[in-house]
Amino acid sequence: MQRLLNRLHEHNDGQPIDWTVITPSQIVTVIANMEDKGLSVSTMNTALSAIKGVCHAAWRDQVLSDEAYARIKDIKQKKQSKLPSGRAIDHNEIDKLFASCANDKNKTKGARDAVIFALGIFVGLRRSEIANIKAKHIDLENMTIQVLGKGNKEEILPLPESIKPHLIAWLNIRSHAVVDQRLTGKHLFGQIQKSGKLTSLDGITDQAVYFILQERSMACGIDLDNLPSPHDMRRTRATTLLDAGIHPRLTQKMMRHANVETTMRYDRGNIDNALRDAVNT
Repeated sequence: MQRLLNRLHEHNDGQPIDWTVITPSQIVTVIANMEDKGLSVSTMNTALSAIKGVCHAAWRDQVLSDEAYARIKDIKQKKQSKLPSGRAIDHNEIDKLFASCANDKNKTKGARDAVIFALGIFVGLRRSEIANIKAKHIDLENMTIQVLGKGNKEEILPLPESIKPHLIAWLNIRSHAVVDQRLTGKHLFGQIQKSGKLTSLDGITDQAVYFILQERSMACGIDLDNLPSPHDMRRTRATTLLDAGIHPRLTQKMMRHANVETTMRYDRGNIDNALRDAVNT
């Protein structure tokens, strides 16, 4: 945003912006000039957001009038229609990922990675939620997990029975490490040495979840140009629920989306195949 703000004069006939007297029509002209120069819709919308942010600060400091700021706030962003990003991880790829974990000579790493994939693919947790989950938030008796999601909102989610063996295997390894090495961390995951020794329980980073998935995917022979991302695990969960006929509203609840439209954008199922079948009828 700062870069765009610093270059606004290029779209204002070379003249600097005077934020105390800026007008809605001037902003519209600036955005139109950006469009004429071939800038993308996302860039123009980012620039508009930056402009509105500065105008808000100017209004708050009482150097921009109420009327001008109200009219500037009313300027709408440009709409765009893009193909959805990301994909669902297919069943064959999922089987390969878990087989890679099961066959890993480093049993500690294999067990940990299997739980990471299970929480992403079968529960739909975000990678930040996976990285920061604490052991006490797993309730095997009731098969639930407590998650701290967006906006520091805590929720308790049901866990599918299919991931119980993975959780038990990892929690057993974790418990032995706590006793044998007197580890004091509270997180579910921690650092693992190449030898297989669990050296901490202070959590892992978001980036670690990304690298773990990338490393396993490459080892499984998944196309390098089509490697899944951590968010694709979450997309897979939404797709699986919708493909199974689960009502979108219930899927929305399980995915913890603010609205059902967001849930439907996550659908990466067999729509393309269905469209192909429909076109040939």
